Amino acid sequence: MSYSIYIIIIKKLTDKYHPFTFIRWLFLFGFLLVLPFGFQDLKATPLETFTPYIYFSVFFIVVGATFGTYVLNPLSLRYLKASTVSTFIYIQPVIAGLFAIIMGSDAITAVKLIASTLIFAGVYLGN
Repeated sequence: MSYSIYIIIIKKLTDKYHPFTFIRWLFLFGFLLVLPFGFQDLKATPLETFTPYIYFSVFFIVVGATFGTYVLNPLSLRYLKASTVSTFIYIQPVIAGLFAIIMGSDAITAVKLIASTLIFAGVYLGN
């Protein structure tokens, strides 16, 4: 529910500000708010044990999956309705689950089928 409110609010903000400006401030304030809670864990992380693969994985998750998504959402909101953008956002877990099943790292279970059904029902009711 809070993410839906966020999408509606940023729809109005992207009409006023460039999406990159908005995301810059969003990440800055988010970083400052999260830092006190995660600083001790970050300090305790044994970075010297990280392999290049782990560094690449962390970089991909932070830059590709997180930052990329948060940049593309306001960019798409400049041209699409909030309901269209939210449809893509809410279907992402289903796509990720299907990808994991295809790659052989996950299996179809009753819980996943029910969750997928609820996601599609929510998207249908939202539209």
